[in-house]
Amino acid sequence: MNKGLRTLGGGIFVFCALVGMKTFGAPEVRNMQVQFPSGPAAWEVSIVPLKPSPTPESANGQTDREPWVLKAIEVTRSRGLTRSRFKWANGKSSEIWWTNQPKAMLAEKPDGAAVEFDSMLVGIGHLLPDSDMFGWVREKNFVKEIEHKGKRCLYFEDKVEAVNQVPGHVNRREDAPQEVSVTLHRAWIDTETGLPVALDDGQNIYSFQFLPPPTTALVLPERFQAEWDRAWQSAPDPKFLGKQRSWK
Repeated sequence: MNKGLRTLGGGIFVFCALVGMKTFGAPEVRNMQVQFPSGPAAWEVSIVPLKPSPTPESANGQTDREPWVLKAIEVTRSRGLTRSRFKWANGKSSEIWWTNQPKAMLAEKPDGAAVEFDSMLVGIGHLLPDSDMFGWVREKNFVKEIEHKGKRCLYFEDKVEAVNQVPGHVNRREDAPQEVSVTLHRAWIDTETGLPVALDDGQNIYSFQFLPPPTTALVLPERFQAEWDRAWQSAPDPKFLGKQRSWK
């Protein structure tokens, strides 16, 4: 073999070695954005608290006899409407409906006593567990590739600042007392699909399971529709709710 062929052969060997290192060594991290499905979709998030929840108190300061502990949130999304179904440890369930245009929320109280327009409830974690929970996931927070819940995952961690409402208050309003905390967040993302597998926010562990998308459009239940119509008719400024309801 002449010198030119030996040089060429050596170059090929080095090239193959470099390719092998990139392919079989540390994973090539290209897209750090969590991939949630677009369009109609459904998923369920089971929730396991890491710390015992404070004992809820009623408005008169007495201990609530039936604390509301959230076990799971089932999310279903179709054109213009999204439903979050909350599953409580006491076996009961409640719903929150979201409209896309205009953006609004119709929340059923956990005990089912009433539906409120654009209200926020306390003690139920993330009201709509979606990609917003993973906004902190970036390449700089990537740690390693590991197995988690039987799946090959990209593992991320970072310290995240969160604003939490002080426990014991019924509504999450702008004037409600709040406290700022910094906690270690951890996330496991499926390497093949980019879908989230689990999230640990220092308070709860959220495990994601993606379900078949809905085959028919969601429709607001009657009591939610009635509250929507009431809010629509009583809005002081039509621009607040928009000129038309495109989700209808």
